[in-house]
Amino acid sequence: MTEPSWLTETRAAYDTVAVDYARLIPDVVEGPLDRGMLAAFAERPDLTVEDR
Repeated sequence: MTEPSWLTETRAAYDTVAVDYARLIPDVVEGPLDRGMLAAFAERPDLTVEDR
């Protein structure tokens, strides 16, 4: 299944900004537990924008 172009563009823009953000704020997520919890939350498909 091909995703819509707007989603592809949004994903690319987010990935670009995320790299810069990670460089600016390296200590926000410090350990493997923090990273794992953040990744699990970000991957939840059942959340809408309003839930986050």
